[in-house]
Amino acid sequence: MAFGDSLRSAASPGGAPLGIGGDANTIWHCDVATDQIYELSTATLSGIVRQANSPDANPYGIGGDSSVIWHCSAGGSPKIYELSIVDLSVIRETSGVGTNTSGVGGDSTTIWFTRLVVDTVGELSIVDLSVVREVGSPSNSPDGVGGAATRIWYCDRISAKVYELSTTDFSIIREAVAPTNEGRGIGGDSDTIWWNDNTTDKIHELDAAVSAAPTVTTQAVTEIEPTVATGNGNITDLGSPNPTAYGVCWNTGGTPTTGDSKTDEGAASATGAFESLMTSLIANTLYYVRAYVTNSVSTVYGSEVSFTTNPLISAGQQAHIIG
Repeated sequence: MAFGDSLRSAASPGGAPLGIGGDANTIWHCDVATDQIYELSTATLSGIVRQANSPDANPYGIGGDSSVIWHCSAGGSPKIYELSIVDLSVIRETSGVGTNTSGVGGDSTTIWFTRLVVDTVGELSIVDLSVVREVGSPSNSPDGVGGAATRIWYCDRISAKVYELSTTDFSIIREAVAPTNEGRGIGGDSDTIWWNDNTTDKIHELDAAVSAAPTVTTQAVTEIEPTVATGNGNITDLGSPNPTAYGVCWNTGGTPTTGDSKTDEGAASATGAFESLMTSLIANTLYYVRAYVTNSVSTVYGSEVSFTTNPLISAGQQAHIIG
């Protein structure tokens, strides 16, 4: 699986899903055909936990997390709302954002929003729901935004793609082809993506494929000879994406890195212990060794171990030992 792939899907409870958000434990959803606000089951994606009438015609976007609900409408008087997580009623509202609000999401500390026609994306104040910043959206017809303070998920109805955007300047960090056309709502948290489309009227969980560094440990060096020895490590977590290189690195000064002598066992697709042969060593010399693993996030090292290569044995010494 990769970023944007559908992990699972289910039919939406209404006929025209336009907004979705929440977090790993909560799904908030709205439908313009039924003019309803829903909490959906994260287990089934389609089971209705509870529902209520939307506060305005044309409920268009919804987001938040388990502690807050942000909602927007695109009716005759478009508004941004905070809704109660208890009964889905209106806590507060504003009409100061402007027309064509098409998406809203975020969490308890941050609100992201999009607007159609003018094609913008921005941030709202959680204090008074006013616009903090607003810039041109990275694609035309933005129709959904969500995520968390540290991550923005975004979609539009034209390109049939889903995106991760920068929280700094709203530029595209990565993008992927969406499962179907007409993505009309996206949300979730930093590790979860909920997405719905208006073509098949389905709710999807998408693969967030969040990048993470791998982890590795170093074990004692074995099979020590004058000029060769076996380094040992254990990849304990592959991270994401999978590592492109792993092995051991060594030097004679301490704290070795991949800029020193190293082995490269290639890509890794599974965790577990590994051995790696160190060559071209100098006899009777103290070496410092660390296992390493590299993916697109970073190169990570295990703890440092040391060993001393065996001394060379002269022909006379060898004859004496044999005799």
